[in-house]
Amino acid sequence: VRPEGSALTVSDGTRTVTAEGPVPEPALRRPLDRETACRSLEKTGGTQYYVNLIHCAPDPGLTLPAAALNAMRRQALAALDEARGAPEPWTREAYDPRPGTRRRETGPSPLWARYHKASQLPETDLPDRVILPLAEIDGALIRRLGDRLTGELPAVCFPADEDALYARARELKAAGLGELWTENIYGLALGRRLDLPVRGGFGLNIANSRAAEFYGRQGLLSLTASFELPMGAVKSLGGDAPLGIAVYGRLPLMRFRNCPVRANIGCAACGGRGRLTDRKGVSFPVECGGRRFGTLLNSVPLDILDREDPGDFRLLWFTEESREECARVLERARRGLPGEGPRTGGLYYRKLL
Repeated sequence: VRPEGSALTVSDGTRTVTAEGPVPEPALRRPLDRETACRSLEKTGGTQYYVNLIHCAPDPGLTLPAAALNAMRRQALAALDEARGAPEPWTREAYDPRPGTRRRETGPSPLWARYHKASQLPETDLPDRVILPLAEIDGALIRRLGDRLTGELPAVCFPADEDALYARARELKAAGLGELWTENIYGLALGRRLDLPVRGGFGLNIANSRAAEFYGRQGLLSLTASFELPMGAVKSLGGDAPLGIAVYGRLPLMRFRNCPVRANIGCAACGGRGRLTDRKGVSFPVECGGRRFGTLLNSVPLDILDREDPGDFRLLWFTEESREECARVLERARRGLPGEGPRTGGLYYRKLL
């Protein structure tokens, strides 16, 4: 705010725009000060923005009405919206994908199993790798499983939960946990912060060779192909990191910030084993994410244990199965036997486009 005019400049850290305002008037009673100006400029409710920092130093002896400040704020934020929505030129780069080296050994690929609860683990005849949520892991389990154990990060981590998650992972690392599993890209940064290697799950949406190559460059120990790919596309994925596929399990359909089961009957009545039933009477399990989020699972499991084996490992994704059911599926996977109950082949053998 200067004698010759007023202006407001806003920035989102990348783009900067300026809105011009009216010429200020000499103050007859109270000049415009920083506190008064900030009260108007901070009113960003109803927009996608919030204020991090305000630099405001109006010349002494001048004033602007609140209506003028509010108008400049609205004008500046509208200009910033327009700048953020403007198309940016994209330079096309030549790209020659290199085919990946899959299945370096003959015979069946290793069996990896993710368990939702430690109580689902068999006493003997464990899979080649065991993936468990961090909340289910303790020192005794780390000593029992050793390098075979991988700690699963939550599929969703809200900012308010980051410090507690970091502390928990650091505690388990001190107890001997050697690596993490992530379904979300935040796990890469957390792994670096903890100095722990990370394996990538199907939630990373590795649906083409460029994605596989990108995550390989990030240092992930292994990758899991998106289960939305047809089998032919899985086989053609490039990259050098070991790559596996999900071959069994009730796969996630969506995640809830506000769990509909909790809203209906409450967490105590649910006990972490809620279900939703659609208008046709089909029941879908809801997997509880530590009462922070929920995951809607498919009504029937993916089951291609008797089909081809094109990856570097096969992933069994156990959710609501009992320990006995988990053991039976693991045995079927070792023998390549089909399931007897309802099952789906997912999108592996469907051509949608």
